[in-house]
Amino acid sequence: MKYNLFCKYERNGKTYDVYLAKSIKNKKIHYRFRNDKFYITAPNWYPKKFLLNDLSSAFAKLLERQEDEEKPFNEKGIYIFGEFKEFDDGFVEIFGKKILFVNLDDFYKKVKKLVLPVFVERTKYYEQMMNVPHYNVNLRKKVSNYGVNSRRTNTITYSYILMHYSIEIIDEVIVHELSHYYEWNHSKKFYAVMDRYLPNHKELDYKLRKRIYK
Repeated sequence: MKYNLFCKYERNGKTYDVYLAKSIKNKKIHYRFRNDKFYITAPNWYPKKFLLNDLSSAFAKLLERQEDEEKPFNEKGIYIFGEFKEFDDGFVEIFGKKILFVNLDDFYKKVKKLVLPVFVERTKYYEQMMNVPHYNVNLRKKVSNYGVNSRRTNTITYSYILMHYSIEIIDEVIVHELSHYYEWNHSKKFYAVMDRYLPNHKELDYKLRKRIYK
C-alpha cells in the first residue's frame, strides 16, 4: 500500500506530516501514528474534505495514546525480544555482537541479519505445527501492520518493531499470518484457526497493541 503526503497537522507548537493511502480494498478508515508521522487508510470513494474534518479529534486521541505507551528504547537501553538490554558506553549487545546506533532506523538496519534467523525459525516451527507450506521470511519497516502474507511471492514480511517484543508475542503475529493460508479474511473461521493453534492469542494481541514488550 502506497502512502502519499496528504497534509500537515499542528498540535502544541509541533507540526506533523500526514500520509494518506486510498484503495478500493479499504473498507474502513484507519488512523495511525508511527515515528512522529500520521497515517490514514481510507476507501477510494471517501471524500478528502471529510478526512480533514476528522483529523483533529482522531489525531488528538492518537497522540494521547502514544504518550501513554512505553517506547521500545530510552536513554538507558532498548528492548530486544522482550528483554531490556542496558547500554554499555552507548553500545548494546545482541547475540554476542555490540551495536552502536543513532536512531531506530539505523538500529534496524544494523541488526536485521542478526535477528532475522529468529523469525525464520519461529515461522518454520509453526509451519510444521499448522501443516502449511514453507514461506519465505523478510523483515522491513512497516507502519500500517505488524506482518503481511503475500500469496504472490509466498512471503511473510514482518515489521521491524516486532524484534522488541517477547518471542510469545511474536508468535501471535506468526500464527496470525500463517492462518491466512486457511482463511484469507478475518472471519470466524480464521479466528477458529487462531484458537486452535494459539489459544491465548487475544491476550498476546492485547500486549502487542498496548506496547507491552515482555
